[in-house]
Amino acid sequence: MVADDLVETRGVTRDRILLLPNAVDADRFSHPGALRDGARLRAELDEQADQIWLLAGSGWRRKGLATALEAMATLNEPGLRLWVAGRDRPAPWRSKIGALGLGDRVRFLGERSDLPAVYQAVDGMLLPTRYDPFANVTLEAAAAGLPIITSAANGAAEYLGEEIRVIADAEDATALATAIAGFSDPSTRQAFGERAQRRARALDWAGHASALRDEYRRIVETRACRGTR
Repeated sequence: MVADDLVETRGVTRDRILLLPNAVDADRFSHPGALRDGARLRAELDEQADQIWLLAGSGWRRKGLATALEAMATLNEPGLRLWVAGRDRPAPWRSKIGALGLGDRVRFLGERSDLPAVYQAVDGMLLPTRYDPFANVTLEAAAAGLPIITSAANGAAEYLGEEIRVIADAEDATALATAIAGFSDPSTRQAFGERAQRRARALDWAGHASALRDEYRRIVETRACRGTR
């Protein structure tokens, strides 16, 4: 996705593009302390919920909050909750939440310093983003062992592949609702979460640094060879 954008908007040829996926410290999001804190947070904020999905990130319009709210309303399940975390203003969304009849099924968490606990408190991650070269929260949620639903406009989808569910159109609330309903079975959520977590562990910082170092070495060697001609 990012390479296509560079080719189309900057005229860069593909042989001059190196794509490196973002990396994650997987242990930070899955250690025993995060699990304990997550259980405590869920009991504190929404103990009665049957299933909680998280939308995290700043700039909620671009992240697809409108689509997420419409999908929640389509499903109309009282035990289904949406938590929204990140830097933005909840006030402009209150009228839409009321008009959709969502009431207390949507909770705004604000910016959080305890994201590992937040991930462990919920049942899945939603990110029907309109555009994200690679949303870090996607990889963090995978590291936490969560099932993930995102849009094709999230570059992370290219690296997490079949380990997550992807909707083609970020504004297709019906498709998003269908994807959420597909995770109603806890065993399905667990299976997808485990596969996503394995994939996230392969995208660690050591591998990222090694690939970047190799590319710099290749560039230096190529230029050195050209200079000796």
